[in-house]
Amino acid sequence: MANKKQKPKTSPILAGCLILFAALIVVSVVSSIFRPHQVESHSATYVVTGTASTASLTYTNASGGTEQNEVSLPWKHEMKVGTGRFLYISAQNKSDYGTVKVELYVDDGLVQSASSDAQYGIASANGRVK
Repeated sequence: MANKKQKPKTSPILAGCLILFAALIVVSVVSSIFRPHQVESHSATYVVTGTASTASLTYTNASGGTEQNEVSLPWKHEMKVGTGRFLYISAQNKSDYGTVKVELYVDDGLVQSASSDAQYGIASANGRVK
């Protein structure tokens, strides 16, 4: 009878460990590719002033949603936001006289401002956090 060489057998435990190790490497590489960059924290401030007594506001909030409020002037709102966030604020004069002015600041630097002296006029400002 001829002597046949047998292939070395891989134990099921070793095979499972190798598969698990390969899967961990794949997950690590994929997660490093798609991992969001560390978010820097910035201070964003909306300021609304003017001679109008009240204004109707629409603005982007800290979580990226949109809020609407009717406020007395002057009005100020501060929040923390991340890099890349789009910010927007608009203010509509709620009467037929007076002015409204909006200002958008990021880290104490003015990003954009606008004003309106029209009856029921709207002023808006926007920008992206860098």
